[in-house]
Amino acid sequence: MEPMLPTGDSDLGNLALTLVGESARTAGQLHPITERTLRGLLRTTNSYYSNLIEGHNTHPVDIERAMRADYSDDPAKRALQIESRAHIEIQQAIETRLGDTTDLEVCGSEFLCWIHDEFYQRLHREHGVRVLTSTLVTSIEGEEQVEHVHCADGTVLDADLVIIAVGVLPHTRLAAEAGLAVEDGILVDEFACTSDPNIVSAGDCPRHFNPIYQRRVRLESVQNAMDQAKTTLATVKDFVGEDSDTRHKVDRALEEIAAAARSMNSLMDYLERHPESLLKGK
Repeated sequence: MEPMLPTGDSDLGNLALTLVGESARTAGQLHPITERTLRGLLRTTNSYYSNLIEGHNTHPVDIERAMRADYSDDPAKRALQIESRAHIEIQQAIETRLGDTTDLEVCGSEFLCWIHDEFYQRLHREHGVRVLTSTLVTSIEGEEQVEHVHCADGTVLDADLVIIAVGVLPHTRLAAEAGLAVEDGILVDEFACTSDPNIVSAGDCPRHFNPIYQRRVRLESVQNAMDQAKTTLATVKDFVGEDSDTRHKVDRALEEIAAAARSMNSLMDYLERHPESLLKGK
C-alpha cells in the first residue's frame, strides 16, 4: 500500500525542501566532529518522539543500549528498543541516500515507499524474520501438508505453513456489471452505501471519502475492514429495522405470500373433496 500523499495546492513539498536546505546550511557551519555528534543526538531524539507519538515511551538510555544490541529481557521493552533502532538506522540510510543523490524527490511515492520498505524489513529482521521482495513463487509442494516453497530464482524454502495475501487490485467487475459506480474501487459514502442506496459494500474494495485527507481512499487493512463491517451492519440494520420502509415492504410481501399459500391450500383441499369440479380437456 503506497503512502497517502496530500493532493491539491499543498505546500508540504516546498516546506520539506526548505527544511532540507536549512539543515544543509546549518551542517555547513559546524565542525565535522560537532556535526557527527549532533546528528547522532538528533537521531535518538527523533526516534524517542516518533515512538512517543505512537504511545510508546522508550527512554533515551534504552535507545542507546539498543544501538549496542544490549536489549532488555522484558519482551515489551525489547520490542520498543528494536523499533527505536530501526528508526535510527533508517535515518542513517536516508542521510546516505540524500548525500549520494542530488535530484531525489523526497516527497515522491518512490522515496516514501523505499523508507517504509527499509524500515519494516529491518524491524522484522531483528525479530528473526527473513524478508524476500521481488521474489516469484513458482510452486508449493508437500505430501500431507505444505513442506517446500519453490521460487523462480531457484531458491527452495522449507515451510509448514503458507499464508497467501491477494488483492493488490480491487476486483470491481461484478459491481460494474451491476451498474454501481466504480473508480479504483467501489465508490461508497460514509454509510458504506454504493451508488445504489440498496447495496452496501465493505472490505478492501470500497473507496470512501476520508475527511482527514479530503479525498477518496481505499485502505487494505484489517482494522479498516472491521470498521467498515460495523458501519455496514449499522446501515443494514437501518434498512431492515422495525420502522424501516424496507422492513414494511418485506412484511407486506410475506403476508401476501402467506395469503396466496392459504388460498392454494384451500383450493387443493376443495378439489380433493370435489374432483368433479375440475374442468378437464386437451
